[in-house]
Amino acid sequence: MDEHIERMAKRSNREKLLTEGFRVLQERGCAGAGVRDIISAAGVSRGSFTYHFGSKEDFFLEVLEIYVARLRRTAEETLLNGELSPLSRLGAYLEARVDCVGGFGVQKGCMLSNFSVEVSGRSENIRRRLLEVFDELQSYVAGCLRDAVTAGDLPENSACDELAVMIVDLMQGAMLRNRIHRDSAHLQYVKTSLMRAVVGRFERQVSVAQWPT
Repeated sequence: MDEHIERMAKRSNREKLLTEGFRVLQERGCAGAGVRDIISAAGVSRGSFTYHFGSKEDFFLEVLEIYVARLRRTAEETLLNGELSPLSRLGAYLEARVDCVGGFGVQKGCMLSNFSVEVSGRSENIRRRLLEVFDELQSYVAGCLRDAVTAGDLPENSACDELAVMIVDLMQGAMLRNRIHRDSAHLQYVKTSLMRAVVGRFERQVSVAQWPT
């Protein structure tokens, strides 16, 4: 085989593994996806998997980076959108996260949450990468909140970093609960409540009847 064609074939196999592997992991979760499932979906040999990825952990890390790139793009298109006010940017970001989970299927959840639950306890490399990703997402949110302070939309004494942690953590928790209920009602509830809390209009005494059942 021509050397150039061979390189193209190898690259194509790698792309197939990542594309189909992403889908398999999203559908079955990390615990339910074996190498056999991934190579079967990609239509390649186990040897091809071993050639491109040193281990299942290495493969998981690369799939995670695909998801992280999507999250980063969402954050940049919303939280850094200079055409919107800071709080409108935050609302757009939270809505985009809801739409993202819905697009994959609410029963599949968020890949960050899934990796955190299923893999982080077994892989120190993945655990550390997840920490970095959450820190990055929190920095995007905190930056938007600081812009809101500068614009006069939030009080000057707002604890933007702490508030960003709360926003990210509550959204991730709601995404996990979505997998149980298999609908987006709880995620929508948390998103709306967070926005009310941020702009200071959140009613602290929430009736149990208001919570989705």
